[in-house]
Amino acid sequence: MKRYHMFALLFAIVLALLVGPRVQAQSDVPNVQVAGTGIVDGTVTIIEATVPGPGWVVIHADNDGKPGAVIGYAPLDAGVNSNVVVDVDTDAATPVLHAMLHSDEGDVGTFEFPGPDAPLMDNGSIVMARFSAVPVVEAESDMAAPTDMPVTGAAAPLMPALAIAAAVLAILTVGTAVSRRRGSTEA
Repeated sequence: MKRYHMFALLFAIVLALLVGPRVQAQSDVPNVQVAGTGIVDGTVTIIEATVPGPGWVVIHADNDGKPGAVIGYAPLDAGVNSNVVVDVDTDAATPVLHAMLHSDEGDVGTFEFPGPDAPLMDNGSIVMARFSAVPVVEAESDMAAPTDMPVTGAAAPLMPALAIAAAVLAILTVGTAVSRRRGSTEA
């Protein structure tokens, strides 16, 4: 194996060892993903919610595009929580709702907001997902689902893997070019 190929391989391994743990740690980043079913039988289903410690997923009514009154909440365990069903006050529901993650900092197991159970922050932003209260299929004209709904939750970051692949490709390309240049000067 040529020296530059060995260097490229070694560099890729070191880079993967350095970046790999960060990719794993990012899977613990707080996030929330809401099912597209809206409110069904007085409940909202949270497909997945990830919190660093005990917490809450809180459903807020909409107040001019921002989270408003709390209309429901459910407890979360530290880590990844799947298929969390949240009872909501359907009389207080608005066509658009906000699923927000809150900490459980006060009396653990008792929802205290406003108070110590504040919204969770990630990089200076509240962790929440905006969603339609009405399933898109069953939307009535006066409660039509908004068409500009954002994708909720967080996807696994691809950037570190792409960066590693790009670095290895660049090193192999440069190594091949250097090898060809050496070969042409020796001839």
